[in-house]
Amino acid sequence: MAAKIIKLVGVLFSVLAVLACGCGKHSGRKGEIQTDFSAAFTAEYRGLSLKGNMLSTRQGVCVIDLEQPETLGGLGFHYKDNVLEISRDGIKATADEAYLPGEGFPSLLHEALQKASAGDYTPAQEEHSYSLSLQAGEGLLTVDGSGFPKRLAADSADCAVSFTMTAEGEK
Repeated sequence: MAAKIIKLVGVLFSVLAVLACGCGKHSGRKGEIQTDFSAAFTAEYRGLSLKGNMLSTRQGVCVIDLEQPETLGGLGFHYKDNVLEISRDGIKATADEAYLPGEGFPSLLHEALQKASAGDYTPAQEEHSYSLSLQAGEGLLTVDGSGFPKRLAADSADCAVSFTMTAEGEK
């Protein structure tokens, strides 16, 4: 009887040790795309030069704030729980993502990061590059050695975005 209790206690402690060591940590295998970050970006989208800042999280939150061109400066896009909130000068409007065109710049950027976060990509021929199947067509996401996005290109949508990381997101 004592032997059975000792075995049971041993098994219990083994399970607890495995859970304590393995849970709650996002180790991030080498080459994995990191989608928790803050970045400044520059973009060419359908002949328009854009500049701004963004925040992305693995939980699906994506905040895009445009600075340039001046006519769009202050325009903000905030994605959360499949709802897009667009704001400028204190005026806000919301829309369900399902009703938005997938080829718009904010939608394209958000979709690419969501697919990357979900692991819905395939390695491309270039090192640190991944193919993404987007509503607007094929996209190519290039990351740095740590897995943070450096460039997103979607030729069929006439879009190219370059990222400059400003801070890692929450982990």
